[in-house]
Amino acid sequence: MTIAAPDKRFLVAIRGKGHKPPLFLVHSLAGELTWLPHLAHRIDAARPIYGFAAPGLNVKASFFGSLEEMASAYLAALRSVQPGGPYLFGGYSFGGIVAYEMARQAAQAGDQIGKLILIDSYTPDTSVMSALRRWVGDGILILSVCNTLATEWGATALLEPSALPNGDPNAQVDIATRHLLAHCSVPHTHEAVRNLLEKCHQVMRVHTAMLAAYDPSSPADFHDTILIQNTLGFISDTNALRLPLAPGLTQPGDHGWRRYLRVPPQIIGVDAEHFLIMKPPAIAEVARIIDQHLFVR
Repeated sequence: MTIAAPDKRFLVAIRGKGHKPPLFLVHSLAGELTWLPHLAHRIDAARPIYGFAAPGLNVKASFFGSLEEMASAYLAALRSVQPGGPYLFGGYSFGGIVAYEMARQAAQAGDQIGKLILIDSYTPDTSVMSALRRWVGDGILILSVCNTLATEWGATALLEPSALPNGDPNAQVDIATRHLLAHCSVPHTHEAVRNLLEKCHQVMRVHTAMLAAYDPSSPADFHDTILIQNTLGFISDTNALRLPLAPGLTQPGDHGWRRYLRVPPQIIGVDAEHFLIMKPPAIAEVARIIDQHLFVR
């Protein structure tokens, strides 16, 4: 396996100092990392924590052509601060798939994998991931970003799914922008909010295409994998972001990882649904689980 030349722009030091082995966590489908400082704050202060900047959102760089290419670039950036294993990989949602591929490539290069932490990550062949690909067009992913921002900005009302026209991303972004400006104390201009939503939509479109094309040739032989899993479903019928229930959506008990791992992951439940598992109060439990399971052999 050839590792890409290191580009340190992709590496984000959330906490760059500490005597324990560093933890590397990959962003979600939208590329955002807003959850990572909140998680790091709750994890042992002696452990360095790094994230990765997604092209198109947090770093000016061309989009990757595949999930494998993204994993290779992130792994090369990681090696600039930790040249050799054992490595502690992890990721939230889409980020778990990228972390899995990073771990595969590191293992193929002869490095030891200390731990792989999958934070409510589903494999690409599940109905959940199929739903995400549909939601890029019908506006549900823009709705999730809009209403997540709305809750952070003290919205007086959330955007309803019926407000977004199917198949018209420009109109979806315009409507979501106007809603945020009308119902929130927004700390940004109209242009800045629209630009953020537009970038998020483009990043999600590219990342869902990566997921659709990704299919590892054989299961990985990792022995220390933790799947931190929601207990309330991908979307609950009382979800706080106004996301509609998706017909035909099923949640396999292991989020589909049986086909990807020779050794099944240890599954630990957290009382939250997917889109809120990295928000208070659930994020505190996620941090506690990570702290409990990270150790040096």
